[in-house]
Parts: sequence; C-alpha cells; structure tokens
Amino acid sequence: MNAGADLQTAVLDTLEEVKATPGAIVPIDEIGSVGRSEVDIEGRVKTLWTPSHPSIAQVGLLEDETGTVKFTSWAKSNQPWLAEDDVVRLRNVAWNYYGERVSVALTGWSDVVFPSSSQQPR
Repeated sequence: MNAGADLQTAVLDTLEEVKATPGAIVPIDEIGSVGRSEVDIEGRVKTLWTPSHPSIAQVGLLEDETGTVKFTSWAKSNQPWLAEDDVVRLRNVAWNYYGERVSVALTGWSDVVFPSSSQQPR
C-alpha cells in the first residue's frame, strides 16, 4: 500500500497501474485514458458495415458493459473474420481518436481470441 495514502487513494492508484499493464483487459469507456498506444479489450461485435475502402477488411462496433467503440480490421493484417454477436478479445489493438471519439484498429501485431466458445478463427 502507498505509505501515508488513505485506502481509497491506494485502491484507485492500484487500479490505474493494473489498467496500464500490457495484457490487462481495458473497459471500452477507458481506452482513451490508458497511457500506451495499444490495448487489450473484450466485448461483443454489435454491428458490422461495408468497408469504405479495399484496404479495410472489416469495420464495425464492439461493445462491453461500459460502452461501444468503432473497430477497423485492415486487410493486410490478416485477422480472423468476425461476425455480429461474436464475443471476442482483441489483443494489442492500436487506439486513436477519430474526430472526438476513440476508435481501435487491428494490425498485424494484434491477436483475436474467441474466449467464450470453441469457435475457431475463420
């Protein structure tokens, strides 16, 4: 525990450290507050729509209990194909602001995991 800190401050400081740890699942509504350029998130594919450019394999919304985030899977990243309602863990996704909203991108360094089923990548 932090010397001289009250319990609530120590708990909040510890939670911030855990969120900043690579590999820790970050709630969607907290992506923009993480002090690194890549995060691990988990949620359900809420919707998919037609990509606007051939360099984009898939684009859609991922949601968890805290919010939604737009994701883009680049064609060159060779990621598994996602379907609406898939529950996925996206590891090492790059995040950035697009306009005033946070969005994430699956790159060649990202991993897609289907934790709630034995579903195999397509």
